[in-house]
Amino acid sequence: GLGGSDILTAVDTAASNLQAQGSADGVAPKYLVVLSDGLQLSSDISVESFTAEAIPAQPLIDHAKRLRLTPSLTGAQVAFAGVKSGQTAHGQQLPDWFETRVGEFWQGLVVAGGGRMCAYEPDLQSLPSSC
Repeated sequence: GLGGSDILTAVDTAASNLQAQGSADGVAPKYLVVLSDGLQLSSDISVESFTAEAIPAQPLIDHAKRLRLTPSLTGAQVAFAGVKSGQTAHGQQLPDWFETRVGEFWQGLVVAGGGRMCAYEPDLQSLPSSC
């Protein structure tokens, strides 16, 4: 396997907490920073389904929607850091098309949840002005 983890559940939990806290505090805008390699692997949703370059991200996004795994990100700016490393946790090389598809998956989920992806980078020293 790729050596990833169930990132989606963590993002969903963080998004719920962010929404609850933001509502309680009346705070806007909201920011969610995800430190991860982006390699979502769980029994329900796995980027391992991207077995060939021709396979699009949308079916996996739609599957997450059907399972009600879309994080609630209404009004949130979302930044991913640690992605696009080009390799798995075990040091296996990943093809560029695969990393692109993983990025499209996260972009699609963020948008489906009402958020905006403002950064998707291997290394983030600070939040970019796009956030």
